[in-house]
Amino acid sequence: MAQPKQERSTRTRAELLRAAAELFAERGLAGTSLPEIAARVGVTRSLIHYHFAKKSDIAAQVLDLGFVTMGESDIDDDTLHLQRVIDAATSLAVLTPEVTVIRAANRLGTEQGEEFFGRQQKYYIPAVKEVLEAAKRAGELLPGVECEAQAKLWVNSYTGTELATRHHPETLPREIAEMNLALARGIATPETMGRLDFSIERGQRLAEKSPLLTAAREAALKDG
Repeated sequence: MAQPKQERSTRTRAELLRAAAELFAERGLAGTSLPEIAARVGVTRSLIHYHFAKKSDIAAQVLDLGFVTMGESDIDDDTLHLQRVIDAATSLAVLTPEVTVIRAANRLGTEQGEEFFGRQQKYYIPAVKEVLEAAKRAGELLPGVECEAQAKLWVNSYTGTELATRHHPETLPREIAEMNLALARGIATPETMGRLDFSIERGQRLAEKSPLLTAAREAALKDG
């Protein structure tokens, strides 16, 4: 039985985004062309242009998919605000080796000279700043902590660590766990430090809830 036209279109668009993410993760923006994306899916160039007018359009969509929102942590009323920052960094690090679209977004956002350079900072720094400000109001941070400066430090430290481990992404969770501990020690009160969980296991538990991980595993099963 033939698929409805809208269903076929939605499926083709998803396949194009997946192929684009694979190629962007492997080769970057400049090293990828729309015809190569179309060829990987097995569709015509005219069909990819039906969905995406130019390469930057599909790259922007990949970036939107690959940026992970700061969720509700591991969730009870006693969860510290600072724990949410730690959880976001650790779970993202855990997801990175398994989820191609995250690796693609990471690469697109760190390619100097390309139009998406610095997108991680624009996306994540305001979110981290907001949570740190809530932590400060709750008395979780030491006096004098500048939340915007700390948010920039946290996001830029993550970005640099991800770059340094890009060829071995399986090492990223351990490196980020160590980074989180070092950064928290500089801003958290002793009481807060005693309540924080920096473990990779916590990040793994949170990552299991991610729809990106579910989609990546389903795609891997389909390919296998």
